[in-house]
Amino acid sequence: YARRFDEAAAVYAEYSDRYPESNLVGEALFREALARERSGEGERVDDLIERLSARDDLSRNLRMKVLRKRGERLLESGDVEGAEPLLEELLSMERSYEALLLLARARFEAGDYGKAVEGFTDALRFEEADSCELLASRARANLRRDEAGRARRDIEELGRRCSASKDLASVLLERGMLEAERGECSLADSTLTGLRRRFPGTAEAADALYYLALCDMKRGGYERAIDRLESFLRSAPQSELAPEAYFKLAGAHFTKGNPNLAARNYALAAESFGDPERAYLARRNLGSVYQELEDWEKAAEVWKEISEVHAGHEGAVEALFNLGFCYNQTGRHELAYGVYGRIPNIAVSEEQRGRAHYWAGVSLKNLGRHAEAVREFLRVPYLETGGMWGVTAKLEAAACYERLGENDEALKIYRDVIRSHGPASDWGRVAAEAVGRITGETKGGGGSSGEGEDQRDGS
Repeated sequence: YARRFDEAAAVYAEYSDRYPESNLVGEALFREALARERSGEGERVDDLIERLSARDDLSRNLRMKVLRKRGERLLESGDVEGAEPLLEELLSMERSYEALLLLARARFEAGDYGKAVEGFTDALRFEEADSCELLASRARANLRRDEAGRARRDIEELGRRCSASKDLASVLLERGMLEAERGECSLADSTLTGLRRRFPGTAEAADALYYLALCDMKRGGYERAIDRLESFLRSAPQSELAPEAYFKLAGAHFTKGNPNLAARNYALAAESFGDPERAYLARRNLGSVYQELEDWEKAAEVWKEISEVHAGHEGAVEALFNLGFCYNQTGRHELAYGVYGRIPNIAVSEEQRGRAHYWAGVSLKNLGRHAEAVREFLRVPYLETGGMWGVTAKLEAAACYERLGENDEALKIYRDVIRSHGPASDWGRVAAEAVGRITGETKGGGGSSGEGEDQRDGS
């Protein structure tokens, strides 16, 4: 009663240690768990409750209290699979309102919406039932299992019994959200605008703007979507939906031809997302926007950040390709070569390894290090790169041999390309022209090839 929970927990623990054979040890452990729960010692509470669950000497009443407490805590932690059998056992021991409600919640979280509806319906029959909460929960379950008629009747009944209830606002928001996500935008408009009129100034009314904006975007109304998303972010900047709103707002601005505004909002989305995958997508889109703007410095910063923050992501290798490309675009060829040199050790396919050696060769060629470039280029044909990479790398190697004055080596490669692909192919024509140039130089001593820097896309 004095609310000195730490001291109470210590007393119960001391009793259990001192009298381990006492019939009251189970009760003492349970009371210690309750006291520690009030003190915020979550892990210790779970340990005590788990120990109690394993005991076979508990009274029926204490066993039910332990099942209820452990089931509640598992549900709160998101372990629905662990909670459900405990709550089923509890219900088999006592068909109470609390047991029905807890098991119905567990089944809802597990996605078993039919059984959840049955549980909420049974719980409504109890005199102590919170009809507003139960009707809202049953309406949500009916919405999730696509029982629109039953959900509508629950919502109408909820409106009659609990017209000012927050439960009604949250159910209307969920219905509007599901309608918007399914593309049923006429229904979503009606549900969500009705919610905003009925519950102005609430968090649910603010969130409704986000889902209304989704429908605007699906119908091509990007200007209106931008207005609604910006209004939503002004009114509810701390909403769980804010990161997604920044992401959608960025996409709308990009579609409307405002890449700078798109970049700003992708950056905000990346900073806001708690989900690493969504943060990665925001950063990837941000890097792509900067590249489209040819802002190579900012793009490089983003790709570098992705390669560090999302090092284990499957897209990290492609981020390195883009980083190397941006470095080459700004004349930082040594940095580009260093980036491409990292890729073969972390690549997930031979195609990526081949591309990495190719662009490492291009970077070395841009640095005038032609002998090293040849070695990189000639690694490519031995890898399963597919497409153009193998033959293009051979042509690049031959051009480097020309720059080194090793025309015999260059001619071997060019003639091999002509034999393999035919003189009429694009590659064959390039090779034939080079052969003519070299043999012309040999006879008449003119011309050279490979001048200047190669700035093609290194991705």
